[in-house]
Amino acid sequence: MKIILIANIISLIGSVIMVSIGLIQTKKNILIAQSFQLMFMGTANLMLGGVTGFIADLVSIARNIVASKVNFDTRYKAGFIVLITGVSLPFNTNGLLGLIPIICGIIFTLVLDQKDERILKTAIIIAQILFTIYDTCIMNYVGTAFDIMTIVSNMIGIYMLFKKRKA
Repeated sequence: MKIILIANIISLIGSVIMVSIGLIQTKKNILIAQSFQLMFMGTANLMLGGVTGFIADLVSIARNIVASKVNFDTRYKAGFIVLITGVSLPFNTNGLLGLIPIICGIIFTLVLDQKDERILKTAIIIAQILFTIYDTCIMNYVGTAFDIMTIVSNMIGIYMLFKKRKA
């Protein structure tokens, strides 16, 4: 029980960062903030038995660093999709549930070359819907609550971007 509490406290730190990302409007800053978020969330995942979540988060941190520095083209996408899948699958001890972090990592990787932040935010929303299931199942209750808040904050962020483009 103590490990669940500690992991949820660590998740809280990552979750606060995660929700704030919904209000960030530049891709580079989104990627930087998300890397810090993934560090905390990955640690919480590992503590709660979500090994594929931990590994997918580590690969995603590397992906975000690369994507913030280079033109993230199809070669990079393919490489990181192979990496996240190849490194995470052998450690999956959670069956179909363990595939969720991998799928989310792939979804996000596929849209990293988009110039429109609304597409990036839409991918975050889709991933957080899936992570709501994952976090609930591994007893990351703080993560589950913040997954829902992240969905809402990114919807607000998309609305703000639409409004900004009309002005």
